[in-house]
Amino acid sequence: MVHTCLAVAHAEAGHFAKAIDHQKKAIDLTPEEEKPHQRDRLRLFESGKPFHERRAFGSP
Repeated sequence: MVHTCLAVAHAEAGHFAKAIDHQKKAIDLTPEEEKPHQRDRLRLFESGKPFHERRAFGSP
């Protein structure tokens, strides 16, 4: 979880190389059923885009 948070923060700051490094570590430590989501996030970072969580309309 820590590596995922660090990856997201680095990507948001535009530090994609660091984001990718942390995301790869997160994938290694993630349970198998969650890896597809983690890999999607990695692809975002590799394409130079930060991760933004989608919220349902009307959510705080």
